[in-house]
Parts: sequence; structure tokens; C-alpha cells
Amino acid sequence: MTSKELRKVQLCQLDLAVEVKRICEKHNLKFTLAYGSMLGAVRHKGFIPWDDDLDIAMLRSDYEKFIDICKSDLDNQYILCTTETDENYGNYFAQLRIKDTVYGQKICENADVEKGIFIDIFPFDFCSENKMVQYIQFNFFKMLKIAFLTKNNYKISKHQILQKIVKAFCYFLSSDLIIKMMNKIALKRKEGKLICNFAGPYKSRECMPRSYFDFFELCKFENQLLPILSDSKKVLTQWYGDYMILPPPEKRENRHEIIKVDFGEYKIKSL
Repeated sequence: MTSKELRKVQLCQLDLAVEVKRICEKHNLKFTLAYGSMLGAVRHKGFIPWDDDLDIAMLRSDYEKFIDICKSDLDNQYILCTTETDENYGNYFAQLRIKDTVYGQKICENADVEKGIFIDIFPFDFCSENKMVQYIQFNFFKMLKIAFLTKNNYKISKHQILQKIVKAFCYFLSSDLIIKMMNKIALKRKEGKLICNFAGPYKSRECMPRSYFDFFELCKFENQLLPILSDSKKVLTQWYGDYMILPPPEKRENRHEIIKVDFGEYKIKSL
């Protein structure tokens, strides 16, 4: 993917984020930029220049409402992908995609799923305050996540050996059963002091006070104002350490292993 293509992808992803904002403002739902997108908002006032995706997070209650609302109130150029909308979908979180575009990832090149330009939308759930319980749950959830991806013909290049072991172990498990097992972990607690994204990349570092989601602030992101957590500096430090230090050039990479980009007839709206 060329730098020109990457920039155009980012602007397409910004359109998707603006659509999320429209829906959330209309229906009184809360969301925040997350992970590299929150970092980009704070450090770059927009996308990290080499970032190839955009991440959004919601509390589970708003996440479920958002998914339901999208069935009737979503720009017809976009499609929301979940395990409920697509039987071959392999993620435990939702993705909002642009129809009739291609943003092909190596991980799902053999999967029969939507492959349009996307953003990730993560649900945050209540989690245990006990470190040992957190460790067990995050690691078991990771194995289930790999099993679910494998069942749906996703290829996980970074965990090939683990994927083979999990594939053999889960041979007799259906995708529905794996989802139920993941839900049993993520949805076990209905309240508590801590929340996390069980499908996130940082395991126990995902855990943060539930109160963080009570306070948001609008932050400049490209030519838009998008919400981030008011305690974003604490969260970013928890995730990345000294987040204001730029990584070395060799770490600024095509993290999602994009192998094909096609914008079709889509016209960017957020310029």
C-alpha cells in the first residue's frame, strides 16, 4: 500500500467514524476513540501518519444498542459486520465497513466475509479485580479467539503453532459454542469497578476503572472533533508507557498486513 493509498484509506475511515458519531449523538450513546486512534488524537491531532486502521470503544450497553440501531439507521453505503450478521465473521467485535470497496487483509484472504474498508468497534465489559482471575480469563479468551478465527478460515501468521494446537483441540467445537464460551467470560459480570476489552491486545493492561467512561472530551482529529476519555493520558500511559515518544522507523509498519486496496466508486465525505 502506497503512502497516497494509506492517506485515502484514513480519510475513508474518518467517514466511518463520523457516521458512528452521527448515530451516537442522535441516540444518546457514548463512544471514544481507542488504542492508536486515541493516541493519534492526543499526539498528532489525527491519525498516526503510518496507522492503517481506526478504533472505537463503547461500554457493552451502548455497544448493543448501537448494533441494534444500525439495523435501521445506517448510511446505505456502509455495512455493520458482527457474528450475528455474518455466519463466517471471525471477530468478537463489530466492524463498520464501506460497501463495494476492498481492504484485503492477509488474515482473512481465505475467509468468505465482507472485505471493505473498515473501522473496529469494541465493547468494554466488566471484569474481575483479582489479578490471577484476570490472567486466567484473558489467556483462555485469547485461545477461544484464535479458535474462532480458525473456524472461520482466518489465518493467524503470528500464532501459527498455537493455531494448529487450538485447531486440533477445537475440532469438535462449533463456532456457536465457542462464541457462547467467549460470552460466558465477557458477559459474566453485570457491574463492578473495572472494565476491559477482552478481545483487546493488552490483556490485563486493558483493565481500567469503570468511572473513566463517565467523562469524555472532544479532541481535534483531522478536521473533526471526536470524543476521547478525559483520563486519556492515564489510559495511554497504561497501554503504551511514554506514549509521546515516536517508535523507530522500522516499527512504523503495515500492522494489519493489507494486501489489496480498492476504493471502488466511493467518494470521501469528510474532506
